Amino acid sequence: MTIAKNVDWHSRVMDLFHVLVRTPLTFLVLFMFLLALVVSLIFAAIFYTNHDDPNTVVNARGFSDYYVFAIQTYTTVGFGYLFPNNGFAHFWSSALLMVSVVCNAAFTGLIFARFSRPVSLINFSKSCLITTLNHRRVFMFRLANGRSNNRMIDAHLAVSLASDEPNEDGVMLRKYYELPLQRDHQPLFSLMWLAVHEIDTDDASGEAESSVLLDCSPQNSAHYFRNIIVTFQAYDTDSNQTVFAKYVNTVVVIVLELALRASSVMLSPVTDCVKYSCILNSATRTFPITYSGTCSLNR
Repeated sequence: MTIAKNVDWHSRVMDLFHVLVRTPLTFLVLFMFLLALVVSLIFAAIFYTNHDDPNTVVNARGFSDYYVFAIQTYTTVGFGYLFPNNGFAHFWSSALLMVSVVCNAAFTGLIFARFSRPVSLINFSKSCLITTLNHRRVFMFRLANGRSNNRMIDAHLAVSLASDEPNEDGVMLRKYYELPLQRDHQPLFSLMWLAVHEIDTDDASGEAESSVLLDCSPQNSAHYFRNIIVTFQAYDTDSNQTVFAKYVNTVVVIVLELALRASSVMLSPVTDCVKYSCILNSATRTFPITYSGTCSLNR
């Protein structure tokens, strides 16, 4: 969990709900448990300051009994053996009950908020592919619905490219470019989606906006593919809510069509990318490429 710097404590306290909702569930449950023990310990110490009066907590013989009574009061579970019997004990027992009601209500709301949030299970391919498809250079990758028998309707997909470029003063700035897809909308998304961005254009007049990847080559691919940012949005018919998913690929695995021409080996742009990566590394030795694991495009 990352906490932003240079933010005043008032803003952080006001945003406490957002922080706790994003907190891992294990840590949240542990925090609830520890808070109950600490609050009970504090009130047990308060009760114990008046332990000379046997009516403070009837049948309490030591600090451990006061602590057990505080825990029973915090959890609103009273067994009848330990109970308050004077004004001092009644006042602090009521205060402890109010604290426990607020804490339990807050944590119940947090847990409900966590489980009620719609969460998608979209698997994005770790590898991207630049190749020729229908006699055009294209950039492609895949995504799939990770849930079986799950139907998503009105699905939308957007792809952006983050690139570090100098401005007029020579200062390096991060710029974002949209990569239009051949199909950025699906009426029904249940299995797999092949996202394709056309690099070459058929417009001979040049009026159509050219792709930012038009001049991409094996030598400058690292400059182009700083980050690939993919956002997904659809309506989940199971939860009857709109779900979102994002994927930021900072270590992009790219298979380049130019290297394929250099190797003089005709391979399928999708099914043979594992073999193709081996050709880049062992045969040509001219186009460095990062490759790890099994190519996700084959899945």
